[in-house]
Amino acid sequence: MNGLRADGLRLARDIAAGAAEGQGGSACDLLVCPPATLVAEVAEALGASKALGASVAAGGQDCHAAPRGAHTGEVSAEMLADLGCRYVIVGHSERRADHGETDGQVRAKAGAALRAGLTAIVCIGESAEQRDAGQALEVVERQLAGSLPPSSPTNRFGRSARDVPRRPPRWPKFTPPSGPGCAVWPRIQTPCEFSTAGR
Repeated sequence: MNGLRADGLRLARDIAAGAAEGQGGSACDLLVCPPATLVAEVAEALGASKALGASVAAGGQDCHAAPRGAHTGEVSAEMLADLGCRYVIVGHSERRADHGETDGQVRAKAGAALRAGLTAIVCIGESAEQRDAGQALEVVERQLAGSLPPSSPTNRFGRSARDVPRRPPRWPKFTPPSGPGCAVWPRIQTPCEFSTAGR
């Protein structure tokens, strides 16, 4: 819940301008996921920046699993796609902690994203308490197994989402797939922990 309209538009334009300046050898995809109240205007601003040579995508911070219905305050994946989004974050640690989201709910949201043609950025990761208790691998493995939809279009590894390699992408160099699919965004604290969790 950060940023008002002027802040979000300024940030989107600044990111797009920076992307246009350094577009020559960019090895990553750029993405802005603003609060739901700003998605339409940020997506429009990022779309307009393509004329400058920038390629920055818009995404949502969350979506509901249902395509429509009486879900006051929620946003469907289809609504995000209609606004020009190409991505949506699901399973963020704040949603899991503050709203009690389960792996099953995250899986349903990731499936909804795929249904709408979006790339689901599926967040996984242990809490500080779980890490300190030596439960990091158990938590990450459970979340990975439970949060990905049973079938999806192939991801950048050429495999179904169920077959995403156990080794997460090297942190912080993360590039979501370029088309609809699932990307896994691990939250791992140190290079040593990352190396262990990546096995």
